[in-house]
This record gives sequence, C-alpha cells and structure tokens, in this order.
Amino acid sequence: MLHSQKPTLTWFNNDILLDDSDSRIHQQLADDYASIVVKNSKRSDTGQYRLQLKNPSGFDTATINVKVLDRPCPPENLRADEFAGDALTLFWNPPRTMEVLTSQIMLLRRKNHVQMHGRRLAVM
Repeated sequence: MLHSQKPTLTWFNNDILLDDSDSRIHQQLADDYASIVVKNSKRSDTGQYRLQLKNPSGFDTATINVKVLDRPCPPENLRADEFAGDALTLFWNPPRTMEVLTSQIMLLRRKNHVQMHGRRLAVM
C-alpha cells in the first residue's frame, strides 16, 4: 500500500545541511517537483547538492552538481614587455580562482583597430 502523505524536504550542499535561516535560499516542494533557488549565489555555493525527500513510507534522494560562474578575478602580476613599434606583449599569471589556458596574449593596436593574437583563453 502506498503512503500518500506529502514528504518533508531537506537540502544539503557538500553533505552539509542547508541553513533554513539563510535568506538567500528558497526551497519549494510541489506535488510533482522540488526546487531550490540560491539568490546572489557566489563561487562558494558551488558543489554537490543533495535533495532528500522523506515520509512514513521511506525516503529517496537525488543529487546535482552545481558550478557557480562569476566574473573572473583580475590577473596577477600583469606586465607589458616586448615593445615593438605599435605592438606590445602582455604577460600575467592566471587568477587563483580561475583556470586560464594561457598566460600570454599579444595586443596589436593600429589606429582604432585592435587585434588579439595568441591561444584562446578559458571562458567562464
């Protein structure tokens, strides 16, 4: 016999129970879905979210992986080098919070036209 009592809803982030008093978090349980909204999310909200639904008949869980994307942090140790006429090469170290595929790009500026040369950067 199936139990028809509406289940209770519990959300975890990286196996830590989400704080019900956090005003950024809105949880909803409808007849045919459960949802969570994290307003003003930040990188630290990235991780594995686990939903647990429980009623007297038992429980079930579902997990999702969430990656919060944000503007990248500014590069570190930015420096201009290799000046040649109206061209120069910029070098930098990638920001600590973003993986960048390359740390070198060349900007050529002729009048109002800018061209970028080098390998593609990671897009976040």
